[in-house]
Amino acid sequence: MGYESWVERDAAMALDFEPAVVALASQPFRLVWPDGDREREHPPDCFARLADGTGAVVDVRPQDLVDEEATPRRSRASSSRT
Repeated sequence: MGYESWVERDAAMALDFEPAVVALASQPFRLVWPDGDREREHPPDCFARLADGTGAVVDVRPQDLVDEEATPRRSRASSSRT
């Protein structure tokens, strides 16, 4: 799996050792959305497919760049669990 920083590498390694993760993909897609007169875009760092069939989109940031108030801890696709 490709990575752009040591922080991303460490996150990928941690996900690789997580028993619930069955597959990982690096920058699997690009999110694009309108913002006034321009488009914004962002490729998430990775996507983890989980053993229960759900998935997790993962963005990795160094702790000093994380805004704890604005950043949700975890979000799961196709799941009502938190």
